[in-house]
Amino acid sequence: MACAKPLTHVSPPPQLKLKENAIEEWKMFKQMYSNYCIITELSKHDKAYQKAVFLHSMGPAGVKIFNSLTFSEDDDKDDITLITQKLDHYIIGEVNETYERYMFNKRDQEASESIEAYLSALRELAKTCNFCDCLQDSLLRDRIVLGIRDSHTRKLLLQKRKLTLKMALDICRSAEATTFQLKSFGETETEAVHKVSDWKTKDTTAKHTGKLPTITCKFCARKHLRKKELCPAWGKTCSLCKRDNHFKQCCKFNKETRKVHALDDAHVYGSNESLDSSGTESINCVEIAVNAVENTKGALFAEMMLDGKSMKFQIDSGATVNVLPRKYVTESTIQPHNLTLKMYNQSTLKAVGKTKVILRNPQNKKKYRVEFVVIEPNSFTPLLSRNAAERMSLITVNYDNFRLLHSVNVTSTEGILAEYDDVFKGKLPGSLPGLVHLHIAEDARPVQCSPKKVPVSLKHKVKTGLAQLVKDDILAPVDEPTEWCSRMAVTAKKTSNDLRYCIDPRPLNKVLQRELYELPVMEDILPELSRAKIFSKLDLRSGYLHCVLDDQSSLLTTMMTPFGRYRWKRLPFGLKVSSEIFQKRLHQAIADLDGIECVADDIIVFGVGDTTDEAEQSHNARLKQLLQRCREKGIKLNGEKSEIKSQSITFLGHVVTSEGLKIDAKKVEAITKMSNPTAATMFQ
Repeated sequence: MACAKPLTHVSPPPQLKLKENAIEEWKMFKQMYSNYCIITELSKHDKAYQKAVFLHSMGPAGVKIFNSLTFSEDDDKDDITLITQKLDHYIIGEVNETYERYMFNKRDQEASESIEAYLSALRELAKTCNFCDCLQDSLLRDRIVLGIRDSHTRKLLLQKRKLTLKMALDICRSAEATTFQLKSFGETETEAVHKVSDWKTKDTTAKHTGKLPTITCKFCARKHLRKKELCPAWGKTCSLCKRDNHFKQCCKFNKETRKVHALDDAHVYGSNESLDSSGTESINCVEIAVNAVENTKGALFAEMMLDGKSMKFQIDSGATVNVLPRKYVTESTIQPHNLTLKMYNQSTLKAVGKTKVILRNPQNKKKYRVEFVVIEPNSFTPLLSRNAAERMSLITVNYDNFRLLHSVNVTSTEGILAEYDDVFKGKLPGSLPGLVHLHIAEDARPVQCSPKKVPVSLKHKVKTGLAQLVKDDILAPVDEPTEWCSRMAVTAKKTSNDLRYCIDPRPLNKVLQRELYELPVMEDILPELSRAKIFSKLDLRSGYLHCVLDDQSSLLTTMMTPFGRYRWKRLPFGLKVSSEIFQKRLHQAIADLDGIECVADDIIVFGVGDTTDEAEQSHNARLKQLLQRCREKGIKLNGEKSEIKSQSITFLGHVVTSEGLKIDAKKVEAITKMSNPTAATMFQ
């Protein structure tokens, strides 16, 4: 077979990556490869050669997909058409006609997008909509009429009888050309949308200088001579009411504009005061409207520029953080944070993290670096908090007109607990930083114990509990040989019918080396509590399990059960070193916090002061510091066993109160309720 000489100066299309927008990349590759085949006359070669060139052009990512394809015995594996069909099915999958038509019908013309680019995008979307050939042009025409941005052009299209696609495109092209030509003359409608005008006293200099007076036009909000031909709004159509010869911000149907302009001198400043001759920017008028206009139910929004795009931000004077949906943020700029937002309706929302962005105010051209909390729901409106809105001079709060209460909600105990509710959520323990390594004596001889029998009535419950611990990543099954193998110990919990799973490592305990960390006692803590008036006792959820074992130490804790061997991935109960290791790690996590004491898995927070109010403020500040540290260090607390903001707590067998240390009545109950002796033998 005579083969055409390949054209060496023609390169094949770029190799496939198939990472983001894989479907669009594949469609573009097919189109470019089709052109490549025509240019190089690839069809003159045999099928095996065509297949080799095709796979080479796709690159490693495409070849991997090809290798995973399945062919029947009757299929021609060298047929490029068949291979392309199978790759279509693999990459694109089955087309959902309803969804494709939905995407077609919601596609509107984007800002700065030409009519040609818009038509090209619609034609590309229509390819997967399965439109009938006889209706495709009419559907494209309808989408253009409904989707173009210019309302004046839409009006012209609707006025045209028997409008065809060709006629619609001609009208849109003509309108685009006219708009471009008007821009060269400086007569654009968009220039006046965000113009900042000054309110000044009347200009009386014209009478003395002979110059023609200028006016602040009520149709365009600019200053020019009293001639309609000089008004930029003359001949234009309002985008709000669709009437002619005025702009949107001057429209009488614009409620926001009416609120601002309804504020005359007497309403704002009082009947005996007048405006300063230097003028007031219109942004200040909006601030006055917020404070002065009554019965205003609509939300307050501000336009800001983010990455060159105009965005609408809602100003919420009750918000304490700025909120931005994830779709507006680049993933690389998001800093992960464990935050939970509490809404006005008491619902909660988990935040993705935080980010800092640059906002530009189109009114005054100023730039601001603002920190936002990023949230996942993209349907939320971007939010500016009171603090940010004040700093950006968007609103003004007259603090002189009311008395501030600094201890309401934000610094209250309830507010702090709501802010850090994620520290108490969940049933699983947290994870303290770092890994724990267990040390054993060098001459230790490994011991392997046989499993301890479990009562028949508890077998199912024990087996289910072990499976749950594996699912919670606390235990892991062991299939490999291990030198050490202890027994499992199961005990019932005091406050519930649940079981507590422990290790019975008596042989292992004999060779474990202690860290000899000194545990605190009540005598060490009492001096710190002498001036305390408010107390909170926080209980760690599964305290020892906060410590994660390294792999070598985890194998040392392997235990034999009737259902196989399991190793502990967390520090278990039963080891003689567990209490010292856990106490050391917990102390290291919170050692530098003032007013915090911990013994075993209990943490005490106490507030000091000469008065109860001072003690409560001290307590709340320390509680917030502790919860913040718990969030940072991965500590989880048990809210059910914790006592918050009390004047007395039970701690280490004593009752700690603002009046001092008292005896725990439960500890001496057996003595106080003991009956009086009635015989001499009762003394013996």
